[in-house]
Amino acid sequence: MTSKPYLVRTSDPEHRAEPGSHPLDPKVFKYRLNLGDKCGLTQAGVHINTVPPNNISTVPHWHSNEDEWFYIIKAGEGARIVLYEDGKANEPREEEVKTGDFLGFPAATKVGHVFKTGADEIVYLVGGSRKEVEVVHYPVIKAKAVIDRSSGPVYWGVKEENILVPDFPVKKKE
Repeated sequence: MTSKPYLVRTSDPEHRAEPGSHPLDPKVFKYRLNLGDKCGLTQAGVHINTVPPNNISTVPHWHSNEDEWFYIIKAGEGARIVLYEDGKANEPREEEVKTGDFLGFPAATKVGHVFKTGADEIVYLVGGSRKEVEVVHYPVIKAKAVIDRSSGPVYWGVKEENILVPDFPVKKKE
């Protein structure tokens, strides 16, 4: 065990990954160790995720305000990233991912993404920026999540059919 707040020894028992489901789909399951929070990072999130065989990593999504990146530590045969291009939520495209691959999605890149495992688990580092307010888009389930970290974090989930004013007019300053 270390008393240094900037060092996380992932081999120490108190730093084991925690099992968890996605709040928008309880069938989506993975193990996650939040490295960034353990070090007190406030401007970036960093996690080690392990997704069991024959599973997906999350609900397909993309971020409005935050960059997101992935480094594949371990990927067995059949590991894929599934991509949902803007406006094509029903036409996913799959690409193989291998150990050592790096993937990056700049903020507002309208490509929903999710990892899919084959017969083996996939282990990866995931990180990104942490903005005060973020909107996460879930194109396949037609939902959005709003995250407000200004005094929280506080999370809101909204199905697209429940949005009262979808194209709210904003007056531009002259």
